[in-house]
Order: sequence, then C-alpha cells, then structure tokens
Amino acid sequence: MGFAFILFLFIGFRLVDWLIGYLSPFFIPYLGFFPYKEVAAQYNLPHFLTALANFDGAHYLLIAKNGYAQYQQAFFPLYPLLIRWLSPLFLNNHLLTALVISNASFLLGLFIFSKYLKLAINNQQLTMWSIIFLLLFPTSFFFGAVYTEGLFFFLLIGCLYFLKKERFYLAGIFAFFASLTKLIGLFLIIFFILKLIENFNPFDKLRIDTEQGRSIKFKIKNFNLLIVAFFPVLGLGIYAFYLWQTTGDPFFFLHSQWAFGAHRTSNLVFLPQVYFRYLKIFFTANWNFQYFISLFEFFIFNFVLF
Repeated sequence: MGFAFILFLFIGFRLVDWLIGYLSPFFIPYLGFFPYKEVAAQYNLPHFLTALANFDGAHYLLIAKNGYAQYQQAFFPLYPLLIRWLSPLFLNNHLLTALVISNASFLLGLFIFSKYLKLAINNQQLTMWSIIFLLLFPTSFFFGAVYTEGLFFFLLIGCLYFLKKERFYLAGIFAFFASLTKLIGLFLIIFFILKLIENFNPFDKLRIDTEQGRSIKFKIKNFNLLIVAFFPVLGLGIYAFYLWQTTGDPFFFLHSQWAFGAHRTSNLVFLPQVYFRYLKIFFTANWNFQYFISLFEFFIFNFVLF
C-alpha cells in the first residue's frame, strides 16, 4: 500500500474529525466542567482545533511552556519537550506545534504500520482494512489531538517493524523513546523477550563444527537483541532518575495521579471492577447525556473485545 493512498485516508480522517469538532458545539452544550480551558484559547486558533487540546492536552502545553509544575510529573516528558524544541519552527505557537507533532507522527506511524503488516501478513486487502478500521474507531481522534497517542503509535509501530526486520538497535531506539512518552512503553520489553525466545535454538551447539560462521553470527545477533531489550527500561529509568533528583520520589509519575481527579488511581484496576462500575451506572444513574456516553463506551469496548 503506497504512501499516497495512506495520505488520502489520513486527510479524510482529519477533515471528518475537524468537521465534527466544528459542528459539535451546536448540538452538545459546554457544561463548564473543564479546567484550564483558557490555556489552548490563548493561541488564537479556530475552536475546532483548540478543542483538541482539552483536558490532558492543556497540561502538555503548560509543561512545554513553563516546565513541570506541582503534580504534572504524571505526564511523561518526551511529548512536551518536542513541543518546546520545535515551537520556534511554528511561530512559538505551542498548540500548533503539538498538533503538527501528533498528526505527523500518526501519519508516519500509519505508513510504517502498512509496511509492518506487509511483513506480518502480506495481504494488501487486510492491510487496507486494518488501517481503515483503525481510523474509524470512535476514539481515533486522540491520535491527532494534543495527546501522546499519535507520537506513541509511531514509536510503537516503529519498534515492532524494526524488530520484525531484525534491526535490533533501531527497534531499541524506538522503544527507548516510547517509554519516555507513556508508561506503557516500558512493556515493549515483552516483544524483545518474545523475539529472544523465537530465536533460541537448543540445537545450535550441534552445528558448531559444520556451520561455525553461522553459529557465531547467530550468537552475536541474540547478544545484541539481549542488550536492546533493556532500552525501554533505560528510558523509564532516566525519567525516574530525574524525578528522584527533583521530587525525591522516582515513582512520582504514579504517585501524582490522584491530583488530576477523574477517579485516577495508582492501584491496579481489574476488568471485573470496570464491568461492575459500568453496570452500577446503568442501574443507578439518571438518563442524561453522560449516561448515554457511558452506554456508548460500554458497547464499543465489548464489540471490539468480542
């Protein structure tokens, strides 16, 4: 699948999202819950673009402009650092810079995703529909918002693609930056471990006499893979060291979650608990706008899970 076709799909995806953002205030009234609404408004972009920097997006803009304030360490550093470093290219408009980073990252991620699927399944029709369904998912607008999702998607797919190509150090670099973008980037180490298991050959020693060169090459390759497997840990470790130096708590990215409300927690929440909470909403809450949002979320999650 060519880049031109992916670009066509991407532009259609963005135009639909922007149209929804433009029309939504006429149908869904603003209820006044959102703090820091003025942060994105100060950059003087159209409403359908400033709306993409609500909630967590405002914190990324504040961090990019002023550095970390109290409890904002819950947000990982790579995305706001990129906004700060690249903003001179975009008239020092942090909101515009953040939108460019998110959308450019997602577009590149889609292209690498198509290359990865070609390696994994080599079926152009399945590749096309995989990308279309990804774009059609109801919350896919986050990939183009002032959130880390677009950047993380690019880094995640880049890691998997180069791991599939056995370009291990490139895969490790992508994983390193992924763990500086979101906590979940740490768990890319699982893919490196699975690749090590896949490459492990208990009969390798039996071939030493007849295939000495191949055996040495095989061992060097796995040694390199073992080294880069720790790159995700290194990325998170650097951020944890920074937090230890500045706050005294290397896990402050977890311990500061409570400060942002929305029932965030640093404890594990298991799937049965999530179902219980949704069922409680359905049987006890009033039938208002938020009720039907919860119903829609519940339906979409179970549909995709199924």
